[in-house]
Amino acid sequence: CPITLTYDIASYLPDNHTFHIISIVKEAMNNIIKHSNADTAEILLREQPVFYQLIIRDNGSDIHISNEGIGLKSMRSRVQEMHGYFRCNTKNGFEIFITIPKEVRHENHHH
Repeated sequence: CPITLTYDIASYLPDNHTFHIISIVKEAMNNIIKHSNADTAEILLREQPVFYQLIIRDNGSDIHISNEGIGLKSMRSRVQEMHGYFRCNTKNGFEIFITIPKEVRHENHHH
């Protein structure tokens, strides 16, 4: 299905972020190809003041994605590695919503 890409990032993305984001997008596209009856999909990669935002959505109505599916699991662990936030939404179509903080401050003390 046709895919729209909105890419709006001005600053430099760390290499490991780039690698994780590419892997997540590939995995999501894979899911759409394999499991979705969508006829349109969109990828949004945006830069906000303190975080990056990655949204991947399609308009498929045939949604049977288990939260523990291997694809979503690996996406989630990649997002955790970047100290980000990961959410799936199946309200109208399937949407993956990810935010990744711009910088992780390495504090010496543990909470």
